Amino acid sequence: MKKTILLTLCLFASQVLLSQVNTDSLKAIFHDRTQADSVRLEALYAVSNAVLFSQPDSAIFYAQQLYEEATKLDNKVFVGLALNTKGTALNVKGYHDMALENLERSLNIFEEVGVKK
Repeated sequence: MKKTILLTLCLFASQVLLSQVNTDSLKAIFHDRTQADSVRLEALYAVSNAVLFSQPDSAIFYAQQLYEEATKLDNKVFVGLALNTKGTALNVKGYHDMALENLERSLNIFEEVGVKK
């Protein structure tokens, strides 16, 4: 029984460490200004989604960063994705009114640029 519990804990710890390496790599891509803007935005979007349900506060932080960068670059698709991610994270935290506001803004942007998802 103790071996089973220990093995389960080791497997869980390795999953946590592997996901940490993945988000660290994605963050490094975002901060690498030699990468194409779309690659950097995609990396930050992936980070925000990787922590969306396990760390919604962090997801909100990264989604806000994504929103600001995408706005600077006038990339409406990523602006919409950032608002969608932020809205979902706010919903997870129980802030339903703020979540709905962000999700509606996201939907409006997607409709404006013709994204049908």
